[in-house]
Amino acid sequence: MFGANKSRGTPVIDPATDTMYFFSKSYKDGSATGARGVYNGIYRLYGVNVNTFENVAGYPVLVDGVVADNDPGQYFVGGVTLQRPSLTLINNVVYGGMYTIKP
Repeated sequence: MFGANKSRGTPVIDPATDTMYFFSKSYKDGSATGARGVYNGIYRLYGVNVNTFENVAGYPVLVDGVVADNDPGQYFVGGVTLQRPSLTLINNVVYGGMYTIKP
């Protein structure tokens, strides 16, 4: 979760499960010196146990390429997206704000 990966925004902690959720941006090859640029950036959503700092089962989740629920013609491209707002947890669903930049 460290190295070329950079945590973005403010995480949220689910006190019922002791799980911290946060986004991390890295690059497709996973290295700090690999191909950069807008189309090589990717995001992952992490779920980490706050007591052990181990990934929770099923995490991290690659977010890139996920199709929008409200528009099947749109999909998530991490290289042109930034995530700075804090995450929130409502009814067991993690929400995170994103915004897009033009390459």
